[in-house]
Amino acid sequence: MQMDRKPVSGSVSGRKGKGEKGATSSVSAADYETTSTAGALSTRAPTSSYGGDDHDSLTHVGGATHVSGSTDDRMALNDRYADVRSDRMGLDARQRNQGRKKAAGRAGGDPSDDGGDSGDESSSGQGDEGDEDYQAPDDSDSDDDDEYESLGSGGDRLSDSTFKPPKTASKAAQSATPVHQSAVQGVWFDEPRHVWIAHVRVGGERKKKKFGVSKYGGRDEARRAAEECRLQNDKDNEKAGRHIKSRSKSEITGVGRDNTTARWGSSWYENGKQKKECFSVAGVGEEGAKQEAIKRRQLMETTATGLDRKDQELVDQLAAKNVKGVHFDERQNRWVASWREGGKLHSKTFAINKHGGIEEAYDKAVACRREKEASGAAGLKQPAEIQSGHKGVSWHKAGKAWVAQWSGASGEQQQRYFSLFAYEGNSEEAKADAIRWRKTMVEQTKREKRDRLVDGADRQVPSRKRPSEAPEGRRVRRKATK
Repeated sequence: MQMDRKPVSGSVSGRKGKGEKGATSSVSAADYETTSTAGALSTRAPTSSYGGDDHDSLTHVGGATHVSGSTDDRMALNDRYADVRSDRMGLDARQRNQGRKKAAGRAGGDPSDDGGDSGDESSSGQGDEGDEDYQAPDDSDSDDDDEYESLGSGGDRLSDSTFKPPKTASKAAQSATPVHQSAVQGVWFDEPRHVWIAHVRVGGERKKKKFGVSKYGGRDEARRAAEECRLQNDKDNEKAGRHIKSRSKSEITGVGRDNTTARWGSSWYENGKQKKECFSVAGVGEEGAKQEAIKRRQLMETTATGLDRKDQELVDQLAAKNVKGVHFDERQNRWVASWREGGKLHSKTFAINKHGGIEEAYDKAVACRREKEASGAAGLKQPAEIQSGHKGVSWHKAGKAWVAQWSGASGEQQQRYFSLFAYEGNSEEAKADAIRWRKTMVEQTKREKRDRLVDGADRQVPSRKRPSEAPEGRRVRRKATK
């Protein structure tokens, strides 16, 4: 005899944590039927199931969970489902805590699989440090990929073996790769490509050779290979006569280290030329060679005279005289006299710290320039007043004569030659006559211009009639107005 029971409905629902896929699970008595004669199970074809004993069954169909069995069995099953839900909530809390810590790799153990009480773990709200099977994150993981390891796939069947941390924590959780450096010049680490690069010179051209970390089995191995390649290339270039300079600068200007020759050097300028002195590391040690180079540089700086404001004003005053062929070299603090001889530029310097000061060095530079001009070595074209001392009188080299030049009354240019041949080679007498002639012609030109102005003014003034010559009527009117 079969007996039908009224359907009794009841539901237990649970939701997963934020950001995870899930659906409401329900337990409804209307979804199954029972008979009094048999405890047979009537279920739909399961897609996945979690079975307990032989008298109950939990089946997932289309996102809903269907249970078959007696009402008492269903109540017991509800209790077990609550425990499972509690386990799941504990796992969710652990996963969120894991994401907040931004740690990669496996951290913490799996939930209990005994189906018993796990309330302490789910309700405590504490982190993974309270678990007995907790392991600290392994920051020394040498994996090249640095990917997250999935959480435990064993244990509770509700644990997600493909769990991935939230996107907000994934980038921050990745450990930053330390900055790699090499003591060898020209070797550096390419972080995005995980390769060491060595700069070499082959046939005079600069090239790059790469040493991958994965190919050489590690960063240190790849770095050593790159350094050996660079050092060997330097040796090959030195043998071939192509020296590659490798220098390290110090905090002192003009002081540096030559890594190739293992020497410290100091450099400075003297008389326009760069000079250098080196100190070997093998002789006095690394620090000793460096200090010797610094002392040498400082000594050369103290011997060079610096210019204060008053000295600079004096230099400006002397330079304002505009002496041809004399100028001041501000970089080396010296006066320079320059001239051309045989088509080539020549110069002589007078440093102010070696010639008694600014004015003394200037006077010597001017005297040097005057000497070159007097000897005829200064081939630069000079103004007439510098050559003869008088404006308009100059020396004509090709004609070997002094030339007097002046402007006529009409503005035309005129000149007269006083050849040395006419004066039997006496240059001073020829020059004196040229000067006297020019003065005479200039005075004559002035008189001619003055006379022309007077004559022109007379012609331009209109003739006026005398009052006696005026008509009678005009004379009467003038008298009347008086």
